[in-house]
Amino acid sequence: MKRRLVTVTDVVLVLAVAVAAIAAAAAAASGGDGLFAEVTWEDRSRVIDLMAVDEEYDMEIVSCGIRVVLTVDRGSIRVKSSECPDGVCVSAGELTRPGQCAVCMPARLTVRLYGSAAGSEVDAVL
Repeated sequence: MKRRLVTVTDVVLVLAVAVAAIAAAAAAASGGDGLFAEVTWEDRSRVIDLMAVDEEYDMEIVSCGIRVVLTVDRGSIRVKSSECPDGVCVSAGELTRPGQCAVCMPARLTVRLYGSAAGSEVDAVL
């Protein structure tokens, strides 16, 4: 009995993967400019829509007895100051792209960006 190299099941599987990839790309492209910062500390969390910020403001958080000041602006957030001993969170600088984060370990505070924003397009699709 002769066996086929490509079966009907193989063709259906390839088409299903192709349709899923096209749908995912279309969903990502139509997502718009949404950029969110998730700030977590101790047992609390706050999500900030960075594209909806009208003017720059400071947000003060006291976590584990350490005062941390965040500067929130349209499309960006940064740790302005922290009373922690090492200051690594301040040196993280301005966060503007999804996937970037700043962490203050002594204060148990994290700032993580997610969403999509101008300038964060995909480099390549394989």
